[in-house]
Amino acid sequence: MNKKRMLVALFLTLIMVGSAFAVLDNVSGLTGKARSTNILSANLGGKLKVNDLVQAQASSSAPWVYPTDNATTEPHYTGGVFKIGQIGNAGSMSPFDETTYCDAFVDCQIWGATALFETLPNGTNVPWMASGYTVQHVGPGNKTYNIDTNSYQNYSYVYTINIRPYVRWTDWSPANNSQTYTFSNYTEFCYNGQVVNHTYKSYKPTKMKKYYLQSADVVLNYRIKSYFGDFPDVVNVIPDGNLSVKFFVTQKTLLFFTDVLACDILPYHIWVHHDYTTSGQGDFNYTNTSNTSSPFHNTAIPGDGYCGWNLGWNPTTGAVPGMVGAGAFMVTNDFGMPQGQIIPGEHETLYVNPYYFTQYTNASSGLRQFTPKIYEIYMPIYDSVSSEVAAFQKGQIDTMTLAPPPNFLPQLSSTPNSFIYKKLSSAYGYWELNTADAPLNVTAFRQALSYSVPYNYINQVILDGLGYPSSSPINPGNTLYYNASAPEYTFNMAKAKSLIDSIPGMTYSSSGKLLYNGNPVTLTVQITTGAENPTGVAAIEKTFQYWNELGISTVLKQEAFTTLQSNVDSTILSHHKTNGFEIASEGESTALGDPILDCQAHLSPVVGVPAKSYLGPFSSMEVNGKMLTGAQVQQLFCKLINESISTDSFAVASSVAKELDSLIIEQDPVIATGYATDLIPLSDAFTNYSTTYSAATYLYWFWEYTTIYKNTSSVSVVDKYNLTVQQSLTYGNVFNGNEYGNITFTVMNGTSPASGVTLYIGDSSSYGGLVNITPNQLTTNAQGQAVWEFKIVSYLSALFTATNSTTGATYSVHNETMQVIASASQPHATETGTGLGSVNLSIINGPILKSTYSVKNLVYSKNNTNGVQDLEKGQIVFSVTYNSNAYKGATVMVNSSSLVGIQFSSLKTTTDSSGLAVFNFTVVNSSLSSSMLVGELKNTTFSVNIYSNNNTINNYTIQPTVSLAKIYVSPTKPVTSPTSNNDDLIIAGIVVAVVVVVGAASYVFFFKKKNKTA
Repeated sequence: MNKKRMLVALFLTLIMVGSAFAVLDNVSGLTGKARSTNILSANLGGKLKVNDLVQAQASSSAPWVYPTDNATTEPHYTGGVFKIGQIGNAGSMSPFDETTYCDAFVDCQIWGATALFETLPNGTNVPWMASGYTVQHVGPGNKTYNIDTNSYQNYSYVYTINIRPYVRWTDWSPANNSQTYTFSNYTEFCYNGQVVNHTYKSYKPTKMKKYYLQSADVVLNYRIKSYFGDFPDVVNVIPDGNLSVKFFVTQKTLLFFTDVLACDILPYHIWVHHDYTTSGQGDFNYTNTSNTSSPFHNTAIPGDGYCGWNLGWNPTTGAVPGMVGAGAFMVTNDFGMPQGQIIPGEHETLYVNPYYFTQYTNASSGLRQFTPKIYEIYMPIYDSVSSEVAAFQKGQIDTMTLAPPPNFLPQLSSTPNSFIYKKLSSAYGYWELNTADAPLNVTAFRQALSYSVPYNYINQVILDGLGYPSSSPINPGNTLYYNASAPEYTFNMAKAKSLIDSIPGMTYSSSGKLLYNGNPVTLTVQITTGAENPTGVAAIEKTFQYWNELGISTVLKQEAFTTLQSNVDSTILSHHKTNGFEIASEGESTALGDPILDCQAHLSPVVGVPAKSYLGPFSSMEVNGKMLTGAQVQQLFCKLINESISTDSFAVASSVAKELDSLIIEQDPVIATGYATDLIPLSDAFTNYSTTYSAATYLYWFWEYTTIYKNTSSVSVVDKYNLTVQQSLTYGNVFNGNEYGNITFTVMNGTSPASGVTLYIGDSSSYGGLVNITPNQLTTNAQGQAVWEFKIVSYLSALFTATNSTTGATYSVHNETMQVIASASQPHATETGTGLGSVNLSIINGPILKSTYSVKNLVYSKNNTNGVQDLEKGQIVFSVTYNSNAYKGATVMVNSSSLVGIQFSSLKTTTDSSGLAVFNFTVVNSSLSSSMLVGELKNTTFSVNIYSNNNTINNYTIQPTVSLAKIYVSPTKPVTSPTSNNDDLIIAGIVVAVVVVVGAASYVFFFKKKNKTA
């Protein structure tokens, strides 16, 4: 119920490569003890029939107008129907049994922000349905009754929360305004299979107003949701009159306000009908509907228990009469409003709540700005992104519930009267691994899979540079809890192979297939169909290329999302039995704020298994130099979670979150594909929602729906950053195995260097062969530059060798063209024009000539007041090898047209039996002005072509730039020069292997003297 804790698998978000409709599988199907609520008073007695939930017709058929019974005219109402495209259908209208994003969307509008305290988009936690609170610290020995334990338990603090008066449930009317019920101090419920009862002495039966928010509603919420872990450290909750409620807690925690008091509140008079009582009125039990032998089974109620109750939903008419709330919008035909509708395959329609409480709050609270200004939310349902985008282009919708994939960006950008809003998404994409299934139950194997995913190719090529690669399950935008120093998985095939080789029992068959304990390793990945998720399918198919290189046989299984999710859920509920899924493409919406409850849902089996979000069981790994078993890793996770939940220190909570961040990444129960840059298409018919609360947009658009208004003029959004990426390769673009290179990327914003910009580096190739040395995520310096260094792998021959699947013949390729791509983006900028740049590399495989060279006998003369002579001599010796052996007879030729300031004794020679070719030269001053007393000759450039004497070996060219630093020339006083000073040379950058198939490659060499005293 708490929207801050919902784990959402978003459909077609940019980076999630495989998610589908949002899944909010809270805890349907839970078994175990029930929770108590009080019995109904006499005036609500009797069994509830289905038609008892059908609301009375609106008391007036007059059209809705903005309420005038508040003292202020702010915020000004503008009206309008906001049309938002949606893919998928609602599956349940029970807040305890949501199955899709469509369910959660409606839930958010009806019950969303009905909490006592609310965290605003700016991160401020403020009283919401509450008007204030007091807290009292009590001494030891105080006890109160706890329904979770059916016993008396100690408490240390009492929070008294005051409730805002006159907050109306949406089924309020002038006719029922005065109706009341009695909230009893007697309760019955089931504990460990036995019916028990309790009479509270701390309060007396209290008369409550039926159609207003009262203390009974809050107490009911506690008794329902304490089962779900939504009330950590709360021992008891009791009424303190109609508009005040007392919380008895064991300790102060940060979560009390951000989680306990943030639970959305359900109306007592609707949900009490599922309370267990001996009279059979309710069914508060969490048991399966088929369990007719349960003492709580009640055939009079549609659905057995809270988890299966659909609130009287009629999918044919779209009416949901029991969906009564106090949120900003409504689906019931109350307050003179039309009937909202939830019709699968057609549309979802919600109408504004004209009595939403924010308009009656004190002006100084700032809450009035969240009074909705639109009349209706209309959500037509589409079967594909293509049809949804087409509707946007035709002006039939104003936006979409979820950001479309980047391949639709050209169509969206060209749509008249619209613009694209860009922001870092909360959507976290991952491929969930069945950690109970061998060899996925081996930490090193999971890590090897993560190292062999081409993240940057996915993010830069498939997602057009709009991905945000990150291994962290804590959103990088959640800066107070995000661990910037946590480890990251980057594409590294050498590391992946090394990990595979380290695993006992892993070997290779004669055909190169990976075996584990003698059995072939085969992985099946389940993902939604390519029609729904083209980028996700493309990402996994690209990854299969590298998993196949590891010897793993791979299978891609495209299916409906509901099928995929059901398979994952049933596997988790059966404690990850091997007959379940292996890998499933999933995702969720990460929390902004304290992530500890999300961590608990994923890492604690007690909470995570019933919620179908558990990522264990966990396997052994090294922590702080000590090898822990999987059981010890589980204990460590639970210890850290409990430490964070029980603290009221932000420093502790932040530290624990960062530690968990690192540990989860190292345990690697999921392969994280990173985060999205949301591209939200917006028509200019409505405005304000595009820039005001962007950080909270992911919360089902709730905050935007309370701030958008109909626009009267066109909106223009200009990218603050219009980035371009330029690149230069230091040594040319041709490489062989085991060679190094680097690329300097320069990012410009318009005509100015862009410093502090994040660069994401990726590569696109058929075979691979490149390993990065520096990280794949860089930050530009003050000059807008960042240098990316790489190495070519040494096993090119093996990498470039393949077997024809039809003929079985083995073949090899001799070269690979690889594109290195850089994407630039301003971190967390509201509007950013992403810059892209790329450079092509040629990677050579097979027999080649290699050449190194050295400079000998380069002499110098000390500078003095009379100057020095110019005629200094030097020697360059080329050493040519083939297959690591000296190569005799190679022709080496100097290009005379490139000579400046030096004179060779011969421009052509051949290598001797040692593979050596010697060139003698003299430094001359012919290039210097005669008027110069002292000149410095440097950066002398010449090229040398090396030709083999064997037609089967390609010709190669070396083009070094030689800098003869500190060579001074003058027409006066010659000075005798020493004959050799090799030890005075500094060679600052040499590439020792020159490899080219076609054309010539440029290499830059710098020769500098050591410091000398003149």
